Amino acid sequence: MVLTFLVTIAKSGKFSWGYQLNVKVHDIVFEEGTNDENDKEDVGFYIYRNMKFVDLCDMNDPHMVQVPLKNAKPEEVVRVIIQNQSDDEFHGSISLHLQNYFINEEAKKDYWYKQWITLFDDPEDDHYDGNLEEDDDEDPRILVEFMITQVPMSNKSSPARKRKGKSHFFFHFKRYDFLINPKLRRKSLAV
Repeated sequence: MVLTFLVTIAKSGKFSWGYQLNVKVHDIVFEEGTNDENDKEDVGFYIYRNMKFVDLCDMNDPHMVQVPLKNAKPEEVVRVIIQNQSDDEFHGSISLHLQNYFINEEAKKDYWYKQWITLFDDPEDDHYDGNLEEDDDEDPRILVEFMITQVPMSNKSSPARKRKGKSHFFFHFKRYDFLINPKLRRKSLAV
């Protein structure tokens, strides 16, 4: 019945095909010497397409995050920010350029790329430059899977989802600016 419905929509012209990137984080290895202080169950994996928050997953809910690629530009990135959910302690981040890994002719569709990727400690310089399916061995790192799939998309525009509050990515950069900008540090300390 579902297949009949999809065929009917496809014939009506109100339907087209697009792609999405599926991301699933399976595990994290902390930097040596910090394992005792960190609890994997408290860590959140915040998935973004550029600066736009898509979804959060964690070890208690390791679901597949679907990142829509509709109208994606090749220079855009998929970013995973790893930080505690309780106190926002930052563990690292990684960004993958869509053009280098997912929007190109060499990218395999409907194929799971699964690997360990080392996290960067600077979110302004966290661009992955390795090869998919080649595990990194430096800690901290995450075990992550990526897959490009073709999905049906409606030609009708849908209302954008609204989020309450600021995204964690924005919050992290605000906090990061405070750490590196002496003017902000002095201003904050004066209060």
